[in-house]
Amino acid sequence: MAASEQRLSPILPIVFYTGRRAWEGASLKDIVPAPPELAPFLPVFDSVFFSVTTVELGRLTAGGDPLGWLLRLFRLDEAPAEEVIRALEQAIDKMEALARGGELERWLHLATFVIGYICHRRPVEESGTLLEAVRQRVRDPKRRQEVEVMAKTSAEVWEEKGRIEGKIEGKIEGLRQALLRQLRSKFGPISREVEQRIEALTDISRLDTLLERVLTAASIDEMGL
Repeated sequence: MAASEQRLSPILPIVFYTGRRAWEGASLKDIVPAPPELAPFLPVFDSVFFSVTTVELGRLTAGGDPLGWLLRLFRLDEAPAEEVIRALEQAIDKMEALARGGELERWLHLATFVIGYICHRRPVEESGTLLEAVRQRVRDPKRRQEVEVMAKTSAEVWEEKGRIEGKIEGKIEGLRQALLRQLRSKFGPISREVEQRIEALTDISRLDTLLERVLTAASIDEMGL
């Protein structure tokens, strides 16, 4: 292709906001953690902002596209599992129609969306029931196997993430308690205000620094809390 014929594809950013607090969206500059020196070089795009939880419910499914039916699930955060299952079944039926029409790649993307919603948005005690409802609704054995693989992978990732976060939280709590013990041992009773500040610390390096500082500090004030 000649240089004069080379063109970039257009970019249309679309934000699907699923939170419940009022928010009108943000520009790229607002959400990219760039230093001020780089701010002038960040690309600026107008974006389509779509608030899933406040838009009229009928607009989500009016076009019949499976994505709209899946986005409807975010309106059911407080709903019982039975109602979520019915909504999932309707969405899966729309997705199956896509697959039968040959749009297998899009079906796969949407199936990933479904598994992510179940594993990360719904209570963990519901996940087995919801995943089974999805399996039953997917008619094709090969696609059903895809769902099972994605569900297993997502569950393993979630479980591993939980283990890692648990270890980190355990280490942080151990450092907090060690710091409190050393402060009491060196300075005697400490105020509730200082205790609360230490209990609020979540940075491991900060806690390590404070533990070292206990050795040289002459008073609580010198700890920098």
